[in-house]
Amino acid sequence: MRKWYAILANKPRDCIVIEEGQLDDAALKRFDDAVASSKVRGIGVIGMWIIDHGTQGDVIRCHGRVDPRLRTRHAEYLARKTRT
Repeated sequence: MRKWYAILANKPRDCIVIEEGQLDDAALKRFDDAVASSKVRGIGVIGMWIIDHGTQGDVIRCHGRVDPRLRTRHAEYLARKTRT
């Protein structure tokens, strides 16, 4: 299962789940669209990421101001992905 998390401008101290489930290509496109517009549900984005809990907890998407550990996990995921 994948979860899309976000920290939004209207509640900068809260991490919320935007979507969860299989998060197919359409959901990944919504994430990319949110990156392009810097908004989710019409609210400004501080940071957001998607974790694939069905794997090793891979961070498969990452944007904005997020915990450095998430950035590291995202970089590790991208490095593994490009090796295969």
